[in-house]
Amino acid sequence: LAGLQWTVNAYALTLAGLFLFRRFMAEKSIAQIVSFLTVATTALSLTMGISEIVGGASALADLTEND
Repeated sequence: LAGLQWTVNAYALTLAGLFLFRRFMAEKSIAQIVSFLTVATTALSLTMGISEIVGGASALADLTEND
């Protein structure tokens, strides 16, 4: 059931992005659009990676904490 929620969220974000950036996509070349998407994906991946590292460190601290 959780996988279905991720799928629905992905579809909703895709449709919202197509709607919000339709002018950008109409005016720019395919190369510019692919470049933009590459930079955006990299930035999102890096921020998610950082949150995973911070979250992982926090979870490790919780596991090793002595009461």
